[in-house]
Amino acid sequence: MEKAIEVAGTALCSFAPKEPLRVWAIAVRHRLEAEARVAADEMVRQCIVVLDTFPVEMQEICAGAYYRLLRYRRLGGTMIESGFNFCDPPPAQHGRDDVTSAAFILANDPQFISPSHDRIRSLVDVRYRSSDGREFLAHKALLALTSPIMAGMVASIPMSVTATHEAPNANHLPTLVFEEDGATLKIILGLCYPVREGNDTMQELLVVRKVVDAVMKYEMDDAMELFRRQWSQLSVCNPLQAYLLAVHHGSDAEAKTAAQ
Repeated sequence: MEKAIEVAGTALCSFAPKEPLRVWAIAVRHRLEAEARVAADEMVRQCIVVLDTFPVEMQEICAGAYYRLLRYRRLGGTMIESGFNFCDPPPAQHGRDDVTSAAFILANDPQFISPSHDRIRSLVDVRYRSSDGREFLAHKALLALTSPIMAGMVASIPMSVTATHEAPNANHLPTLVFEEDGATLKIILGLCYPVREGNDTMQELLVVRKVVDAVMKYEMDDAMELFRRQWSQLSVCNPLQAYLLAVHHGSDAEAKTAAQ
């Protein structure tokens, strides 16, 4: 309803001189980029320090949009690159989107196709199936040691199914079905095997939310501790990213450390 949107946008801008931050938040929430720019320019004109006030409308605004507002205010509304807007993040650099993709990590880093897995491939005794139908062979003992949740799943397999000595690629292997997609499940299975520390890929995995969520879901304490150490390194080199990750996962202590 273009006319209604135009009328509402004009009415919204009329409040900008008095309450520019509230107007900006409402505009961003409803993806009204022109109105958001009017409100931001008003904040610059009035020299309003954004951090000094925080109306209730800001509760609906994501951290990325707020960060762009802080940057816009800091630069005085000038020197903003072409294509800048408040409602959407800037276009990613070429290839950067793939860095946070679990599929990209799997395809480009052999760390999660464990060499030790290859050595004991003939001993696999369970098949894992993802929500999108991908299947992986694994070892029940290692998975049970890594996760009490997976240990319970393994224990639920009937003994008549587990007692077999046929080839590992035979169709007789018991199958456990997971809610995670194939890319995420393959990483989770890889973390059940020996993992090298000091690899940048572990820090990259911190930003793959599905992976961290699954590690917490299956109570994989060793992998979580490894992630915490990697997070500590990340908090030094990129504290803002570390802070946002900590908040997302409800880790108050880590969030405070990153904020400091």
